[in-house]
Amino acid sequence: MAKGLPQIGDKFKGAVQKTDQEQRITDLQAEVERLRASQSPELETEIAKLREQLQTQTGEIAIDTGLIDPNPNQPRQQLHKSLFRQKRDY
Repeated sequence: MAKGLPQIGDKFKGAVQKTDQEQRITDLQAEVERLRASQSPELETEIAKLREQLQTQTGEIAIDTGLIDPNPNQPRQQLHKSLFRQKRDY
């Protein structure tokens, strides 16, 4: 076994299934409605903060390409920089 290889399980810590995420969203929506019904004054402030946070999140993470180990079995042995520019500008 090669030394220093990352464990694939470590890459997905904290990941959730789509159905679990959908259930969490449903639960949160119900909680929001319950709090609105009780006219919680702090609720609207919290909702505004959450909306702002969600607007700044894209779900994409920039990774330094120097941290990626090449796959020696990759069928494309040469990748042209123009391909990266096309993806970046997309």
